[in-house]
Amino acid sequence: MEFEHSQTYRLLGAAWAQALQSAALCQLGAAAACQENIVPAQALLSRVAGQEQAHAGLWLGWLLQNTPADTAWYLQQAAARRRRAWREEYPVLARTAREENFLQLAELADNLSRIAKAQEVALQRMTNQLQQDTLFCRKQSVFWICQNCGHTLFSAAAPEQCPVCQAKKGCFLPQNAPR
Repeated sequence: MEFEHSQTYRLLGAAWAQALQSAALCQLGAAAACQENIVPAQALLSRVAGQEQAHAGLWLGWLLQNTPADTAWYLQQAAARRRRAWREEYPVLARTAREENFLQLAELADNLSRIAKAQEVALQRMTNQLQQDTLFCRKQSVFWICQNCGHTLFSAAAPEQCPVCQAKKGCFLPQNAPR
């Protein structure tokens, strides 16, 4: 029997989804604990969220049959999921909510659909920049900020290594990029 057609593979997919949902729920719980100033609960929920995310990564490794997933792959997958959300899932939810007179939920779905579309564009743009090796260079000089130590320089490209803390090029963001 081929692995992709086995019951084990289907259960593995469910385990992966459960770990992701658990991680997200714990992240939301940690944010709530932070707002309520319950530091021990925030710390525990944050730790469990990280562990569940690690578990999801292990399950995903098996689902991909240990094919390495690099950053470009994750960006592409995220863009595809955002595209499916704004093109298919959220419009169906909004239409159904309107038909059933849940108007606030329909408006929320419409708004999140617009956000998902913008997220897809940003994810696809970064995928292209990464694949074309233009993520850390610009046509004109910009301010590059090391996210590790805060060092700032004005250049058309991020340095290979931060001159202050020695962080690699990947730690630099252009000043106008989201942090």
